[in-house]
Amino acid sequence: DKVKSEYIEELGDTFDLVIIGGYFGNQKRIGGGQDWTDSVTHFLMGIVHGDKVIPFCRVGTGYSNDEL
Repeated sequence: DKVKSEYIEELGDTFDLVIIGGYFGNQKRIGGGQDWTDSVTHFLMGIVHGDKVIPFCRVGTGYSNDEL
């Protein structure tokens, strides 16, 4: 389920996130390119905390197949 700050006023904080991984799409969402990165449809984001990176959330690109 999506949780957006527009829906809940208390969710107004911001975070500095880094990309730490990616998820490959199913057959309908896989891009048509030759490179393996053409198949990444979501990114795993993490928060840097001291000398560690803590996985935080998964985000979609927001782009359609044609745009990707």
